Amino acid sequence: CHGLPIENIVEKELGTKSKKDIEDMGVEKFNELCRSKVLGYVSEWEKTIHRLGRWVDMKHAYRTMDKEYMESVWWVFKELWDGGYIYKGYKPMHICPRCETTLSQQEVSEGYKDIKDISVTAQFRVQDTELKKRLVGDGDAYLLAWTTTPWTLPGNVLIAVGEDLEYTIVKLGDAHFIVAKDLVMTNFEGKEFEVMSQVHGKDLAGLYYEPLFPYYADSENSFRVVTADFVTTEDGTGLVHLAPAFGTDDYEVFRKEHVPFIQHVGMDGVFKKEVTDFAGLHVKPVEDHMATDIEIVKWLAHNGKLFAKKKYEHSYPHCWRCDTPLLNYATDSWFVDVTKVKKTALKLAEDINWSPAHMKEGRFGKWLEGARDWSISRQRFWASVIPVWQSEDGDQICIGSVEELETLSGQKVDDLHKHVVDKITFEKDGKTYTRVPDVLDTWFDSGSMPYAQVHYPFEQKEAFEQGFPAEFIAEGQDQTRAWFYYLHIIASAIKGKPAFKNVIVNGIVLAEDGKKMSKKLQNYPDPMDILNKYGADVLRFYLLSSPVVSAENLNFSERDLNDVSRNVFRMLWNSYSFFTTYASIDNWSPMSCHSRAGGNPGSENSLDPRVKPEDDKSKNILDRWILSELQLLIREVESSMEKYELSKATRAFMPFIDNLSNWYIRRSRKRFWKSEDDNDKENAYQTLYAVLVTLSKVMAPFTPFLSEEIYRNLFSCHSREGGNP
Repeated sequence: CHGLPIENIVEKELGTKSKKDIEDMGVEKFNELCRSKVLGYVSEWEKTIHRLGRWVDMKHAYRTMDKEYMESVWWVFKELWDGGYIYKGYKPMHICPRCETTLSQQEVSEGYKDIKDISVTAQFRVQDTELKKRLVGDGDAYLLAWTTTPWTLPGNVLIAVGEDLEYTIVKLGDAHFIVAKDLVMTNFEGKEFEVMSQVHGKDLAGLYYEPLFPYYADSENSFRVVTADFVTTEDGTGLVHLAPAFGTDDYEVFRKEHVPFIQHVGMDGVFKKEVTDFAGLHVKPVEDHMATDIEIVKWLAHNGKLFAKKKYEHSYPHCWRCDTPLLNYATDSWFVDVTKVKKTALKLAEDINWSPAHMKEGRFGKWLEGARDWSISRQRFWASVIPVWQSEDGDQICIGSVEELETLSGQKVDDLHKHVVDKITFEKDGKTYTRVPDVLDTWFDSGSMPYAQVHYPFEQKEAFEQGFPAEFIAEGQDQTRAWFYYLHIIASAIKGKPAFKNVIVNGIVLAEDGKKMSKKLQNYPDPMDILNKYGADVLRFYLLSSPVVSAENLNFSERDLNDVSRNVFRMLWNSYSFFTTYASIDNWSPMSCHSRAGGNPGSENSLDPRVKPEDDKSKNILDRWILSELQLLIREVESSMEKYELSKATRAFMPFIDNLSNWYIRRSRKRFWKSEDDNDKENAYQTLYAVLVTLSKVMAPFTPFLSEEIYRNLFSCHSREGGNP
């Protein structure tokens, strides 16, 4: 219900281009439009779910936008707050400049794309100091620093070198250049240069250089060389340009070296007015992400500060919702202190069963081991809010319920969305408290689901306790870094136990050509057309028997779907039709309608259609064989289901149906064709009847429609035709 997906739909319809457009229109109007869009999809969702045969109580479904759900989210936040797991910090994070909001580590990981970009090696002129003269002598000398983000160069304040790395002073023409020894040929190949001397990085520390750009030239304690342990000679020049506002390493050095914090780009991704030559330009325009970097290169070249430029291909993060290139940007955010709960989370994760099993120690386990603090605040609108009210002097009160807010404010609260609660203030101890402006990451909503779906702890405490942890959950493999992860982190922190016992991890259904299904490319058939053409059971069986339920991707193929329809369903239906045809001709009724088990159909001591070979009177080897195969099928399906191995369980039906149709029935046909009613014919009917009824029961979770049709018609002693199945 909440989050950027709905916001983006509304923005597209409104034609808004920025966050400011929404604020100018009014947050209340925008949020109400978002609410209406959520409700607009309900009927289509209900129709599809019902048609697919999924058993869901849609009349009592929870919605994350409902007051009750959001109140439980507040309770979860308050539990974390009281446990010391919530803090506000300032650090570099990825932001989407279009949405003007921060993103979590997981969200960033979803949006990487391979793109062509431009890298720059800029030359920073070393100032004439005693250290410079001692190292280089007279004449111009330059530090060569390489960057893949030219737009950050106007914010440069320091250059970092590796303390123990070796650097070479190279003479090219009348100037000297400083570069890492291992990268001399990378940067000077094809040029006539002379190696003058070698120094270590620690020898360069303290060199001062002229600002590359003039905009922040008066910054104190800046434009000098420092040492840092993250500098390598894997690529570039071995000298790293540092802009504190745009990188984790840069920011840490800034804090250590006490240089001014320069942030020459706004959160909207636009150069600020003091960057006069580029003011108003977007640093990563969506329509051409290299355009501004090229302008930077032109400026450097024009001012004699460009040493080299080169196009290259690399993986770059994009907003997973609106496809805008992200920026690494220092800003404040609210965090969940994941590092504080990580030890507990890792221990509890040992008790969770995964299907497929390798996910436990692999994708999920590794992500959990490397987990960092979770940025949970967003600078958006349609979401649950951060339930913290703050006074002017910085005192904060975290509110965990509607009743608490109503008591403090003296107001009736019927909605917990931003446009409502932002208007609510209250007085306490002579101070006025207003809500902090941020909203919560939508994944905080999702991670709070076990509690919020039943409005815990405000209602249904007993129901919650009985159902927590959940027996099993299922989602795509991308959720190992999202929903599975956030469920586990929150439960570990506030409950000290896992949120779930078993997990089924799905892959992704792709188009037949292996590409992502896309409305734009029209590379997949309409789902409702597939359901109407083949039926829900065929689609369910096709997917359940495929690698997609084992965390692998599936290239959807209608040809393969047709094979399932022909080789499984048509074969089973023909077997069922064979039985009903001859049973009707002979007016045959199953023994369970009589006194074999000593009771009426449906009573506790009536015949259980799951006939075991030793209980059956038939000595016919075909009867005993197919009943034995049936028991093997039941055992394999039950064993696989207990392990949550859905594809293995589903595939077990294929050879059995083939054996039933092409071996048992084909070689037993003459027994049904007999004109006289003898024991052998009766045993054939009883065996095939027992097999079909039992098979319908075993297949019911996989193919509910066909199973119900077969079961209801066969497991009845009094059909509309007057007694026959």
